Amino acid sequence: MIQINKSNELNVFTTDKLNSWVDIEFGQIPIVEETERAQPDWTIIYIENGEIKTFYNIIEREIFVDDIKFKIGGVNNVITPK
Repeated sequence: MIQINKSNELNVFTTDKLNSWVDIEFGQIPIVEETERAQPDWTIIYIENGEIKTFYNIIEREIFVDDIKFKIGGVNNVITPK
C-alpha cells in the first residue's frame, strides 16, 4: 500500500523512524551534516505487511522563469532501509 501524507501531519513515531533512517543513510556525509535541510511538504511511504519498506519526500517550491511563476517539486531522501 502506498500512503501519501502531508509531512507535518505524520505521527511522532513515524517521523522519528524516517528521520533515523535519513541519519543512518546520509548523516556521515560532510555536506549533509553542514547543510540545513528543507522540511518536506509531502512524504510518500510504501507499506508492506504493516511495515514501512521505503519512502521519499517531496518539497514544493515556486520559481520564476522570465517573470512567469511555476510551481515545482523536488524529491529528497529516497530511502529503502536494509
